[in-house]
Amino acid sequence: MKTFVLVMSLYSGGPIVEVPVDDCKAGVAWIHEAWDWAKRAGMSETGPMYVCFPADKHVEIASR
Repeated sequence: MKTFVLVMSLYSGGPIVEVPVDDCKAGVAWIHEAWDWAKRAGMSETGPMYVCFPADKHVEIASR
């Protein structure tokens, strides 16, 4: 059973993807790749974001 939920969006207003994960560190790897992609694409700072929180709680742990 996955213990965390990783919520990702590649750009502001874009689709939001929810993925069950074992560890929120998956978000760190994802967001660094996404920031690099956004920079190459010339996107603004309102681009990629993620939030990761425990699957059994509604307390959010946000990072950037």
